[in-house]
Amino acid sequence: MISRPLGAVLIGIGVLRLLLAAALIGLLVFGTVGTTLPDSENLTDIPRVLTGDLPMIARVTESTDLDSWRIHARDEEDREIAASAKALVEAELELPDRVHIYFSDRTRSCDGASGLAVPPAVEGRPYAVFVCEDDPRYTRETLLHELGHVWTDTSMAREHADCWLDTFGYEGWDDLELEWEIRGIEVAAEVFMWHFDPSAATFAATGPDSGTVPPSVRAEMWAVMASAAACKK
Repeated sequence: MISRPLGAVLIGIGVLRLLLAAALIGLLVFGTVGTTLPDSENLTDIPRVLTGDLPMIARVTESTDLDSWRIHARDEEDREIAASAKALVEAELELPDRVHIYFSDRTRSCDGASGLAVPPAVEGRPYAVFVCEDDPRYTRETLLHELGHVWTDTSMAREHADCWLDTFGYEGWDDLELEWEIRGIEVAAEVFMWHFDPSAATFAATGPDSGTVPPSVRAEMWAVMASAAACKK
């Protein structure tokens, strides 16, 4: 049996440990103290990964409205990249009216990936795009890739996607058992990225035989992606 004074001390230590653990989790998940968190309406659209019920929030410094988009950026360079990418794509294609973009230098915020695109959980809510690339040379490429996911999700019907897969010999659109490099949805996002930035340093997708995809084939892939009428089984 523990005496009352000793029991009170042990209980106090236990509470202190819980508070310290909570503070540590807060730092790991949300970044440094003073981080600006996204507006509450978008919290339901953020993937809940690694932390169970806690949303994994990108570390940001400032939020900026760009028309109906909201940019949660680390610095001015992020805002310029987001603005130029939005203008570049919307000059040719239609994107959703509401997109929230979160920049972070921690891949933890993207479940270990360099980027994520998350459809809204409720119709009418914004898409959430996460860019977790700490190398500024690849920030633009990652953002364009994720915007490619947003565009294919909103503009390519399943029949169109299946026809595209058949045309170029890929096995599946979003089958997680397939390697990333030959998963149709990722190949399409890389083609989207390349179309809007042909000088991109990387093109991570491969052909269905795991070989390289030459620019001429990428152009054919884009032509079929951009027009369902161009797709014939």
